[in-house]
Amino acid sequence: MKRPARDRHGKLSRPPRVSGPMRTMLTVGFLLLAAVGCDEALCVPGESQACVGAAGCSGGQRCNDDGTAFEACLCAGDETCGADVCQGSEACCDDSCVDTDTDAMNCGACGNVCGGPCSGGSCGIVLMDSGM
Repeated sequence: MKRPARDRHGKLSRPPRVSGPMRTMLTVGFLLLAAVGCDEALCVPGESQACVGAAGCSGGQRCNDDGTAFEACLCAGDETCGADVCQGSEACCDDSCVDTDTDAMNCGACGNVCGGPCSGGSCGIVLMDSGM
């Protein structure tokens, strides 16, 4: 255990007194620090995380270089919808939610084009008038 410091006469020594101007500077410094606060890193610079974009797309965002915030959510390509946004039998096809049960241009799946009606996700039979 360390003993307290003593002066040459054996009395306990006191720490030096802080001068008036120094005390004022220290007080102002502490007040400024309290008012401004410390920068706290919210994320690790360069770190990425999953996110949901403004239009509901599933994407990713990167932590900025100083670690204070994540950048905007970026989606793959020009995606404006995502499976989590479309409802029921809808799917995100060509940046739009479409009903794959009834859409002849996306029947049963995105890009599956029917030559006729689409019902229940299956292409219907097209009857041709023979003109006889």
